[in-house]
Amino acid sequence: MAYNIKLMTLNVQGLRSVTKRRSLFQHFHNHYKDSIIFLQETHSTAEIESTWNNEWGSEIQFCHYNNNSRGVGILLPKELDCTIDKIIRDEEGRFLIITIKIEKHEVKTLNVELDEDVFGLDQVDFSLEGRYQYYFSDVVEGLNAADDPANSSNDSMVFINAGVIYVFGKN
Repeated sequence: MAYNIKLMTLNVQGLRSVTKRRSLFQHFHNHYKDSIIFLQETHSTAEIESTWNNEWGSEIQFCHYNNNSRGVGILLPKELDCTIDKIIRDEEGRFLIITIKIEKHEVKTLNVELDEDVFGLDQVDFSLEGRYQYYFSDVVEGLNAADDPANSSNDSMVFINAGVIYVFGKN
């Protein structure tokens, strides 16, 4: 089986509002249902985990701080057949690392929230996007030439885009 897993990241600036959260979850289901979604600044607490998991309809991994700041979450799509092997959480709600097993492959994911009080940068934003594709069959990728020794094993691709954004006029 071939998976085309997309990774998406979004600073939500708080998801305590039921209307905002449900609207965002619905948008993700409609447009990014096959994506692993990384949320920053969730402002989540342990008390809301089961409610948010029910609203999402699948598993969310959390790293909390308090209901007014920080917090990160990783939303796993219902369509992804995977198991979580390992979880590392930061006590200050700034990062979450999970290791996911998809069939026989291990995928490590990292969700980090960095804000200006970490580096003293009030006019800089960071952007990180990644995508991993693994082809479990040579037929799926279109390179099914049986006589070609270069095609003797399954293929994978990793795309990583990172950026620094300078915000003009931010006070």
